[in-house]
Amino acid sequence: MLNRIFLIITIIASLGVGYLIKLNFDKYRILNDENFVEVIIIDVPVSCNTSNKSLHAYFRFYHNNKMYSKRLKDKYCNTLNPGDKIFLATNSEQDIFLYKDENVDKNLVSLILLFLFLIFCSFKFYKKF
Repeated sequence: MLNRIFLIITIIASLGVGYLIKLNFDKYRILNDENFVEVIIIDVPVSCNTSNKSLHAYFRFYHNNKMYSKRLKDKYCNTLNPGDKIFLATNSEQDIFLYKDENVDKNLVSLILLFLFLIFCSFKFYKKF
């Protein structure tokens, strides 16, 4: 009975990790397609320092007469000002925006390794039936 529960849990976790792999692979493709657009920054937080690690600083920007927000990386914290223009990578739908130097490789590799581990565990639990 316990093996069945673990099998179901590993299958559900594998599906969730597979979905995260797809999202990260989409980001990887966006960066490699090099489709950069210029955006105009409208709002930057006064301070990037937060006492709570779950709170993050975001900046807001305009692109094609729509307003978007993006998490502000530490590297850009003191360099961005309202009215500045920066280039961000985007997809064809222009609903995902990434920094030129955003690194998604580590996330993608770790998710793939986790997915393989979960598949391995699923087979182990399936064999015990």
